[in-house]
Amino acid sequence: IASNATKFYLATSLLVNNKTAIKFSKKMKKIYIFLFFIGLMSSCDNVKDLQPQQQTADELVPKIVINAVKEEFPEATEMKFLVVEKSKIWESEFKVKVNKMSAIINNLGQITESYQVATDVELPENAKTYISTNYSEATIKSVSQQIGKDKKVIGFKVLLLTKDGKEVVMIFDATGTLSLLIANDKPPVNKPNIVVKTYLVEQKDLPEAIKTILTQKHGDYRFIKAAVTTEGEKKTYNVVISKDLTVFEYVFDATGTILKSSSVSLNPTKVEEKTLEEKDLPAVIKTLLDKDFKGWVWQKGTVSSKDGKIQGYHILIKIDKKTYSIQFDADGKLLKKQEIGENNSSQSTIKLIEEKDLPKIIVDLLKSKHKDYKYIQISLVTEKEKKTYWVTLTVENTVFDYTFDEKGNVLKSNSFPLTKPTIEEKELAAKDISAKIKDFLDKKYVGWVFQKAKITYVNNKIESYLIAIKVGTDIYYVTFDGKENFISVRKG
Repeated sequence: IASNATKFYLATSLLVNNKTAIKFSKKMKKIYIFLFFIGLMSSCDNVKDLQPQQQTADELVPKIVINAVKEEFPEATEMKFLVVEKSKIWESEFKVKVNKMSAIINNLGQITESYQVATDVELPENAKTYISTNYSEATIKSVSQQIGKDKKVIGFKVLLLTKDGKEVVMIFDATGTLSLLIANDKPPVNKPNIVVKTYLVEQKDLPEAIKTILTQKHGDYRFIKAAVTTEGEKKTYNVVISKDLTVFEYVFDATGTILKSSSVSLNPTKVEEKTLEEKDLPAVIKTLLDKDFKGWVWQKGTVSSKDGKIQGYHILIKIDKKTYSIQFDADGKLLKKQEIGENNSSQSTIKLIEEKDLPKIIVDLLKSKHKDYKYIQISLVTEKEKKTYWVTLTVENTVFDYTFDEKGNVLKSNSFPLTKPTIEEKELAAKDISAKIKDFLDKKYVGWVFQKAKITYVNNKIESYLIAIKVGTDIYYVTFDGKENFISVRKG
């Protein structure tokens, strides 16, 4: 710069001293030299672009990171950079003409994500339906279009704020299919030195500990999507994979510890309920009964399991003249206790009976009071020549307990909600898919091919349909409610 300035000054001086040239005043020479320096400075990188306010004082933005944005977006202006992960990941915010843009850049100068931020982005119908169905009371904070290398829209990133102040990040593909959901358990931090940021990563970029756990649990699986959320020095990984028509979602910490996990499967769940004998009662339950139900006498019990894994225990015990229904979880923790009948005579006997042994007047009364119900237990209590009937049944998600005399008069009744609803799943054949669902799939997924489907029942009522379809090489899991209305779609 100094050399060029000297040449410019000498050339200007020669012009001034030349009698045939235009005469420059000393003032004009100063103006031209000032403008020259301004021109030289404007050809350099803008200071604000290079070292924006958002970056930390101890880490400058590498030239390779800045150049990546300039090369991909030559018209970019007002560039700012934020350190997402020290010495590794940066986020750039800039404008291209009037459009607000953002990009994630790594330390190799690679742009891994780029977005156009716009409040008036029109989300695909599938995405809008998913949000309105599952987050009806949430506020949309931002919607960004993910831009591919050819500048076409390849997906959407939506940031929601729930009514209790928690943030939810959703990643949809171009069709509006949800591929990743990140829900923070706590409201976002409000500390000036801690910035919460989320960026996508490939399978190869996951920590080795996480890759090892996924391989141990699932063998040869298909990677769908993954993202890292940074909060200061803390990092969590959201990972979505699929195998055998099942989608698995995990949240890991940086060491590979599983913080959360869930799955959605087309494989029907096998639920069993078997008779439980007193000798097979877990020791932890026996200890609790001895402590809190002194003098208990065994009556009856069942153990429920799901896909071979114990879910809980339900037992009936008698203490003096009272009978109790008690529920425990798989670990033997007390969930609920309920007195279901009583008898005031030591000469009474209690006998479990079936529906056919109930007086017709009682059966007719129950049918008139409840449209659909299932018996849990029916007992005949005999005291000398007096008979009473204890009837416990379920209606949808509620347990009703009745005591009748022989004439069908209700001596006592109460009700309470079930701790857990009864859930049953059945496979659905392609030929049994309704016209309403087929019409939806034909419109949204042209050329779809049926893979597998199931119906979920809650308390004997259809709760949802889950259908796996194939479009090209991709599998989609489409969920409908009990009335066959579209709820959501996931990629797997």
